[in-house]
Amino acid sequence: MDFQINNTYFELGNEAFDNGDFEEAIKNYLASIKSENIKDAALRNLSEAYYEIQDYTKSLKASDQLLLNQESSYIAEALFCKGNCYQALKEYKKAEEIFSIIIEILPFESSAYYNRSNAREKLGNAKGASEDRARVDLIEKDSRDKETFSPPKPHEIEDYSLDKFSADKSALLAEIASNPTSYSLHYELGNAFVKIRELDKAISCFNKAIDYYPAEFYKDANQNLIAAYYDTANYQKAIELADEYNRYYPDNEIIKEMKGWALSELAKASKE
Repeated sequence: MDFQINNTYFELGNEAFDNGDFEEAIKNYLASIKSENIKDAALRNLSEAYYEIQDYTKSLKASDQLLLNQESSYIAEALFCKGNCYQALKEYKKAEEIFSIIIEILPFESSAYYNRSNAREKLGNAKGASEDRARVDLIEKDSRDKETFSPPKPHEIEDYSLDKFSADKSALLAEIASNPTSYSLHYELGNAFVKIRELDKAISCFNKAIDYYPAEFYKDANQNLIAAYYDTANYQKAIELADEYNRYYPDNEIIKEMKGWALSELAKASKE
């Protein structure tokens, strides 16, 4: 009976999390932790929920509690959450150390290399950051045929208030002031502008990120830039950038789809 009750709390927590009600999710995950059968999963989700409300101290605590069980199947996920917390707290050295541990466990996990490259860039380790990005490109090249697209959950856009944007913008601009050529900071600022539909400003940020990117092609920034040009009805520019993107990543279905939409819109306009 106790297991059924705790499992119900866990499921309610998942439902609340998916709906973006992180405070409610936290209440239910805390109630479900009592069950040993789902304790690790509850702690993992609890850590992520605390991260979403920017309570990084409690998120780290939940991850550390989970990591006490070295037999847990959620070790890597707990470490990822810790690394992300340290990134958010601007404790980049700790973030680098955590993502290095993840890479030892999962040597072909591209997101671990990508996150570590961002931490290393903030630490001024340009060589290490470049090596990590090269590793990301190699891993993703091998797995490109498995690429899928997951659209954002509604709460990820709808719950992004102007107050939250202002806080993010202020924090990012402060970091950019001290590190003006950081490609990752301009990319993050562009994503913040996208969420409040300030697309012209987002385009400017993505272009700066691409200009400052030290390797040959900044995949993520180019993809978001194409989407931003499409959303501003600059279909010709979206098509041009999609063609450039396809020179590097010819099998990306998302880019092919966006180019198709842009061509369709231009065809409609020519008939009017």
